[in-house]
Amino acid sequence: MYEIALSRVELIERLYNGYIRKWTGLPRIINTSALYRKRGALQLPLTSIVEIFKAGKVRTVMMLRESNDQAISDNPPDVRTARKWDAEKATDDITAVLKHKDIIGSTQTGRAGLGSSDFRPFSRMTKAERRLSATGQVRILEADKRDVHLVQCAQQGQVVGWEELVVERKISWKEIWEWSTSRLSFLVRATYDVLPSPVNLVRWKIQEEDKCMCGKVATMKHILSNCHLALDRYTWRHNKVLEKLVEVAEEQAEAGRYGMKAKQELRPIQFVPQGKTKTTKGTESESMAPEGNERWEVAADLAGRDRVLPINTSKRPDLVLWSTVTKEVHLVELTVPHEDNISEAHERKERRYDKLVEECEDAGWKTLQFSVEVGCRGFVAESTRRWLKVAGLGMKQQARLIRQVQEQVEKASHWIWLKRDDSTWNES
Repeated sequence: MYEIALSRVELIERLYNGYIRKWTGLPRIINTSALYRKRGALQLPLTSIVEIFKAGKVRTVMMLRESNDQAISDNPPDVRTARKWDAEKATDDITAVLKHKDIIGSTQTGRAGLGSSDFRPFSRMTKAERRLSATGQVRILEADKRDVHLVQCAQQGQVVGWEELVVERKISWKEIWEWSTSRLSFLVRATYDVLPSPVNLVRWKIQEEDKCMCGKVATMKHILSNCHLALDRYTWRHNKVLEKLVEVAEEQAEAGRYGMKAKQELRPIQFVPQGKTKTTKGTESESMAPEGNERWEVAADLAGRDRVLPINTSKRPDLVLWSTVTKEVHLVELTVPHEDNISEAHERKERRYDKLVEECEDAGWKTLQFSVEVGCRGFVAESTRRWLKVAGLGMKQQARLIRQVQEQVEKASHWIWLKRDDSTWNES
């Protein structure tokens, strides 16, 4: 009863996909690879049945080959899965890959130091750990296959071009149960550009007109970020995010934590000779203590907010923080571009305030500029973390704020999308 062919499992998954799309409000055109991705910009808590099947079969092969019963391990029964996919051969390939990793040894990617990863050779693992490692390799291969398929899609594969610039967004089952179907559907369809924009409706042969009210081609990108008739809506969305950043900046400044975490991490490393103990004579407390009566002032380009700046200038950065004690000023400029334009928006804002940075430095102020980007579909750029770190937020605080900003932009863009054909609008 357990000898099921892969083709039968794929048929079951196709039926399952139909029910998933109906339940989540997604169209049939949405790529299956997008539903089951476990890495990238948007990650849903759905798991492929084919992936579960393959992992289970590889686990079974490993269990039979490494059985404590000598008779079974010497002549393990065949795990038959028909001709389309051979579990025995797949297990051989996976174990060969894992043994090759033993030869390569521990490797490291990213900013973490050498040896920070928990590397255990496959040959030194227990039987249970080897089975777990083999099934994990199955999931890696399936994820690679989905990524390759998505890259080959001209439209839905565009997400691959910008997802390395943004913070990963993992949707949990709790969020799916709490969200409305419309919200989840909008997020997934906007991420993979399958919203019913006029351009897509023409492509799907549903209508013949693909123009916006402004006369330009009405792509999703145009509607959410490029239409000159909706500039006031974009400003409203921008200010919603800015209000959240200003709120955090004022809280950190009021509590005296702004800039403290960055100073602590910049503290020089104290190396201790072998056999001696570390001396902590005032170093740690002094590094975290404010310098003198250091107090950061906050000014924001929002209605009803104080616009007094440390120097006279015609420039209007979104958020400015300065300390008269350390003569330091931070310029924070927020942009809510389309995710495809995050890099261009960052460079444009950096160039825009080069002169203001020079003016501040000429006036004797140490100046730091932070260009912060949040995509119009709710994906927060990695550049945002740089300022949040300087603002003194820990990792949990950063994650909480990023979720709040994601939700703020996503809801605002959803509203803009629903009102795309309405020439009048109401912020409430």
